[in-house]
Amino acid sequence: MSIRVSEPFPSVSARSSMTCTESGSMIIRPGMGAVCEERLRNSLPDGLRYVLVFDDDSLPDGWDSFMKVNVSSQQEVIFYYALLGDSCQLVVSPRYARQRGRKLEPLYGLNRAALRLQLETCDSDTLAGLLARIPLDLEGAISSSLAVYDDDLPAGHLDPKLVHKKDPRNVLLSLPWIEGRMAYFNLLDSTGEFRFDHDSDHLQGMLVLEAMRQAGIAVTHLTGRLPESGTMALRRYCTDFVSYIEKNAPVIIRAYSSYAHAEGVDEQESYAVCQVFQWGKLCAQARLNAVVFSDIEKYVDKRIRTERVLSRGRRQYLAKLDGIKSQGGEENG
Repeated sequence: MSIRVSEPFPSVSARSSMTCTESGSMIIRPGMGAVCEERLRNSLPDGLRYVLVFDDDSLPDGWDSFMKVNVSSQQEVIFYYALLGDSCQLVVSPRYARQRGRKLEPLYGLNRAALRLQLETCDSDTLAGLLARIPLDLEGAISSSLAVYDDDLPAGHLDPKLVHKKDPRNVLLSLPWIEGRMAYFNLLDSTGEFRFDHDSDHLQGMLVLEAMRQAGIAVTHLTGRLPESGTMALRRYCTDFVSYIEKNAPVIIRAYSSYAHAEGVDEQESYAVCQVFQWGKLCAQARLNAVVFSDIEKYVDKRIRTERVLSRGRRQYLAKLDGIKSQGGEENG
């Protein structure tokens, strides 16, 4: 596997890593290399919630209190490092460390810039698969402003500008909770934009689709730093519904955007992945691909050019219809 590394953080030598493998578990984090568990266990970073574990490995004693995320390759470890930041770290059992400790050394010197570059190579379908393995962080959600219990009230409405709405009543997202590269929202189940012709005992699919669309826009602004003047054109929306979403109980949406604002770049291909949870269970997931414009004027310019192309197509279509009509008239005559 090729791993791009630039200006690496200090890492441990092969000899010191072997000392770790012989004495106990290894904890591998960017910027720290491989560190013996006994040297780090009492000084774990604040906000650590997830531990990464290889599929053919198991957690050592004492790590079961953290949320486990299974990984199948070093590449997936890198993606999770970039996605979850300091809230995760790879833990390797003594057995695994003895057998494969040296093969993990390419992970030791990774820095934040290298991780970001690696995450940019991850497509929306792969990223959605990675997110699906991450348990909902209930401990973090409880300490946030999100509604978690059935009798909790959601926080106030998100700023309409962040979901490209003018009327606050049409916003379906609460104020956010940000964790790493991901944003979390409560789904608000009322909007003046939709009218359904019958009552339902669960949230209607169209409402959930619109909420995830809004979440994809909002996270692009919040974590991708898209300016308020920016906008986007949706090119693909692929959704999987896993379970019914009941009314009168809090719903949490987790969203990730691949977008990263760059000065001087007017137009970028980007995607968002949104997941809907109720009672900690994944109920729906969507992948949304879009063209992101750093300024709405760039979008308007694009629309003008697109309309010219469409106008030509329309003229050609009408001319073809007229030809067919005239030919039919001649045959009838």
